Amino acid sequence: MTSAHVLIPCFADTRRVSEPARRYGNGAQCVLPQTGNRTRFLLGSASERRRDEIEHHATRPSEPPSLKSCPMTRDTNTAHPRPEPADAVAQTRCWIERVVLAHNLCPFARSPFEADRIRYMVSDARGAEDLLGDLREAVLHLHNSPAADTETTLLIHPGALLDFLDYNDFLDLADALIEDLGLSDEYQIASFHPDYQFAGTRPQDAENYTNRSPHPMLHLLRQSSLSAVLDRYPDPEAIPERNIEILRALGGERLRSTLAGCRLPADKEADG
Repeated sequence: MTSAHVLIPCFADTRRVSEPARRYGNGAQCVLPQTGNRTRFLLGSASERRRDEIEHHATRPSEPPSLKSCPMTRDTNTAHPRPEPADAVAQTRCWIERVVLAHNLCPFARSPFEADRIRYMVSDARGAEDLLGDLREAVLHLHNSPAADTETTLLIHPGALLDFLDYNDFLDLADALIEDLGLSDEYQIASFHPDYQFAGTRPQDAENYTNRSPHPMLHLLRQSSLSAVLDRYPDPEAIPERNIEILRALGGERLRSTLAGCRLPADKEADG
């Protein structure tokens, strides 16, 4: 069964995927093509060394998730200090308020945020295998919860996949997990990471902040909800370009400062 073509326009622009960095299909991170796989933004420097693996996955889309199929998903974060779960949630909420909502990067985000219909789940995983288990729990919890109570889920994992390329590789496993559960027509994942970088950009470029968050996270979205809001929103395809213009006008330094401010503990932020 093929998936409907559902666009999440807030955090990507299909024109910003350079040819060497293309993964599956002909879309972008926020497009779910007819194949059921999504193109990911991958740094051009990594695309060559991953070409064989990409082709391997492309020929076996129904294969269940396996750590062996993603050799770069390794646990390299054992020495990284993690925030307390309550702090990770507070920092994430700060980012939503000060970046996503303050600059209207995603017009669909305000309603579930203000209605408290976002589930914030903080994983204590250190590596990909444990994180897959938490993702499975998050998907099934969302599937068994009415949208009126839980519209969407943010799975925050501050101790796992801190390297952006490792995180980017993990997204294939995340998609495979949802497909293996038989729920790929109902849910999809939007990706956010502190070091997110779109193909064709420099690390310091302001537009990368559409997808930069205080901690690595996986955003679980209901396909039905996306379809409903997009049917009502005029010209959603224009959102990515508008977001790029807004963030470039703000400048990378201001955005870095805002994100850093959200990472501060509450007591230090109050003192500042």
